[in-house]
Amino acid sequence: MQLPETQNAHYVHAFKKGYRLALESKSLTNMPSAFRYDHTLRNYYEQGWSQANEELEAGYKASIERPWRSRFAWFLVIIIGSLVTAVGLINGIKQEQAEQQARILGTAPTNLSAPIEQTISALNNNPNDSTIALRSAPSDELSLMDNSEPALSILSVETASALKSNPADLAQNDETATAEDANLKALESLEIQPKPTLTQPSNSTEELSLLSDTQRDDLILNQQEFQTQTSKQITLSPLVKSNISIESAQLTSNVVNKQATDILSEQVPKQIRNLYFFTQVTGAKNQTLYHRWLFKNQEMALIPLNINSNLYRTWSSKKMARAWQGQWTIEVLNENKDVIYRQSFKYGNL
Repeated sequence: MQLPETQNAHYVHAFKKGYRLALESKSLTNMPSAFRYDHTLRNYYEQGWSQANEELEAGYKASIERPWRSRFAWFLVIIIGSLVTAVGLINGIKQEQAEQQARILGTAPTNLSAPIEQTISALNNNPNDSTIALRSAPSDELSLMDNSEPALSILSVETASALKSNPADLAQNDETATAEDANLKALESLEIQPKPTLTQPSNSTEELSLLSDTQRDDLILNQQEFQTQTSKQITLSPLVKSNISIESAQLTSNVVNKQATDILSEQVPKQIRNLYFFTQVTGAKNQTLYHRWLFKNQEMALIPLNINSNLYRTWSSKKMARAWQGQWTIEVLNENKDVIYRQSFKYGNL
């Protein structure tokens, strides 16, 4: 808290009172009556209230802004975690492929040389009988039933005789057949292995809820307002002479019992989210007047007001957003929509 440069205890008390009520999230309408009717005390009260709101906003901004070291550390953690996850996925896919290949290879016949050994044994026992080789190695055992695997042809008697005469060639042929069979099964396992599908993340609007409640309300209000407004630029025309008299025109934060609760100056703090334009008119009985709210010469609202008596108090309101900081103008129009009164103010710090 930065106290004002004054020695008057009453002014300091008014400043501290406004500061304390702002910390309690109370508006200017809760101003004590002792300060409301004293212009100087009211000014000190509003100064304390504004200073507290500025400090609260600065503290909130500081709390949501992380230092660069923390952001850099989180960035490194995310990169390392992504790399570890990618490596783990790749290793898992490779391991699954290896296991599937091992299972496929494990289902193939592991003793392909058994029919050949039976043929050689039969030839040793009866070398002149050519049919023994065929009987000892039936086609069911020498040919695989699965069409996807290579089949072994039945050995002829001449081949069996050659294998008998040269057992080394038999072992070499057996090893070659087994190696070729393993290679074919490995190729088939690669073709059967399904390719891993990667699911891309969906861009859902529910996941970008990084805004605060106040910022989200401002964004929604801004979108709704700009969807309904006419989006036309208004050229400020000169005031026209009229029999209608504007006895009082006040910019206030609230209206209670047909009275303005306070009077806002030309500089309106951005913490005030609802503004009221309170007017007291004479000479407009049974007519319709209009309050037109302009932001940077762009019409934001045109509000009709029915006047029911010669002396009549009426008002219009506007919900403000922080995106609309800048110069505002409020005009009072007669039934022909000619400007009979104009008042300007600045909203926010821009």
